[in-house]
Amino acid sequence: MRHPLSRGEMGLPQQIDVDRRKDLAYVADGAPGRNRVHVWRMAAERMRSFNVVVAGRGLNRPRGLVLDRARKWLYISDSGNRRVVRVKLDRGGYPTARAQLVTRGGDTRDGFARLGQPRALAFGPRDGRLYVSDFNQRVYAYTINR
Repeated sequence: MRHPLSRGEMGLPQQIDVDRRKDLAYVADGAPGRNRVHVWRMAAERMRSFNVVVAGRGLNRPRGLVLDRARKWLYISDSGNRRVVRVKLDRGGYPTARAQLVTRGGDTRDGFARLGQPRALAFGPRDGRLYVSDFNQRVYAYTINR
C-alpha cells in the first residue's frame, strides 16, 4: 500500500493533470479557505501552491484544470467566480505572474451567458477546443485564441 504523497497538505483536491515530460502534477484544491492550485514535483514529492488573480479577484473554489497541448498554459475552472482563467507557465512548468480571463458567466459576447459554476475542463483531441462542464448540467465548447 502506498502512503499519501500529499501528506494532508490539500484540503479538497478536485482535478489533476500531469505533465509527464516535466514530472509535474497540477491539482485544483477547492477547499474553503484554500482556493489554490498545487504544482507537485512527483519524483521529489515536493509541492508549491499558488493562487491566480485576474481582474482583482483570486480563485474561489477551483474545480478543474487542464494543460494545453503545448504545455504553456494551465486552464483553471474558477467555480466560485463563475469563470475560466488561464495562467502562463514558465519553461520549468511553474506559473508566471501572467494570468488571463478566458470566459465568465454573464458575458454574452463569447456565448457563455449561462455559464454557471464551471467544473471539469478538457481539450478536444482533434478540434483543440476547450470543453467546459458546469453546474447547470451543460457542456460548452470554446475556441481558444492563442
